[in-house]
Amino acid sequence: AAMLVIILQDRPKVEWYFREELQNSVQWAIIYIDAKLLTSAWGWIPVMFYRWVFAAGRGVRITMSLKEKEGDDGGIMPEWWVGRALQATSVVLVAGGAFVGTWEQDNTTFFRLASALRSKPFAYFGAPVLLGSFVFAGVGIFFTCAQRRLMQGRMNWCLNITGLVMFFSLLGCMLVVLDQERFTFIFLFTAVGSYCAWVIQLCKETSLCSGLAYCVTGGVLLAAARVTNIWVLHYTFLVWLCCYNPVVPDGAWLYVKVSKIVDDDMNYLPLGAQTQGPPVLNPAVA
Repeated sequence: AAMLVIILQDRPKVEWYFREELQNSVQWAIIYIDAKLLTSAWGWIPVMFYRWVFAAGRGVRITMSLKEKEGDDGGIMPEWWVGRALQATSVVLVAGGAFVGTWEQDNTTFFRLASALRSKPFAYFGAPVLLGSFVFAGVGIFFTCAQRRLMQGRMNWCLNITGLVMFFSLLGCMLVVLDQERFTFIFLFTAVGSYCAWVIQLCKETSLCSGLAYCVTGGVLLAAARVTNIWVLHYTFLVWLCCYNPVVPDGAWLYVKVSKIVDDDMNYLPLGAQTQGPPVLNPAVA
């Protein structure tokens, strides 16, 4: 709450933070309590703890395999998920360039097309769609890591960490919607760098040269778009993003089965199956 109050102010924090009271008494109370109790430092711990607490014997089990089996809920091609998410991201930015006429003169962002996400009313629907595409990309990254784990027979920690960094960097790029921010270029560099590392790792066994050429091309386009401010280069960079699927080779289909835990002895049933009577917790746990 304190973070949201600080963000919503129309002045920099250094001009008012504990120098003068805010006009809204509730906002001032939130800021005061946060400063005295330091809840911004430790408040996330109990939130995350209780968010991940589940009753014993209750939950959902997701089983993934490379071979289709009876009872599977369907197959997934993870590379397609990531590619579609990047295409959705490009569509949002293309629309921003079409509906916002001042982005070429805005030099507050490294990639100037992103400044369209600050313009109202485009930001009201552009930002949520962009956030959805990033979440969609995160799901695709998760399934890609699971797919490679099954294909290689071992955990690829380098790929997993790269995907994690890429996902959170994309979320950090969402802060571009704030009018006062001047730091999202850090998340942009991290996202593009981790994305290139992700592509190279997926291409190294079959098409390493094309993966390297793809990454070098993207870096040159991004730098050229920033230096020259030629609008065509901004859109060419978005076209580069959309070429993820032609460059990255498809892996094996990933077949998924979702089940629910119905008893304390860890029995599993499909989500649509009916159980006899209401679920009963283990008395020792309850």
